[in-house]
Amino acid sequence: MLYLILFLVIVIAAAGFVIKNLLAKVEKYEEDIQLKDEFLTKFRNMVTETSNKMHSIDIKFDTATQGAFEADDETGVVFKQIRDLTFGLDSYFKNYLTEEDVKK
Repeated sequence: MLYLILFLVIVIAAAGFVIKNLLAKVEKYEEDIQLKDEFLTKFRNMVTETSNKMHSIDIKFDTATQGAFEADDETGVVFKQIRDLTFGLDSYFKNYLTEEDVKK
């Protein structure tokens, strides 16, 4: 009987140690995910702001043909890349973030 109790105490202590370590790892990963989501949110806002500024400069520069830079072959590539980046970030946020995450 004494051996059984000693065995159970050892098993419970080992299980407690394992659970504590696993909980610490989960908390670390949750924090890491939260930091990456915050970074992506800030990056998305920066890209959107940059895209809006580029479009406003393009319109101010040449009001007769609105979008002269965007239509140009060389600078049009930059406009397209920024637009694609914005769309990619938007799709990430639509697919992976819940309404609770967006409210935070």
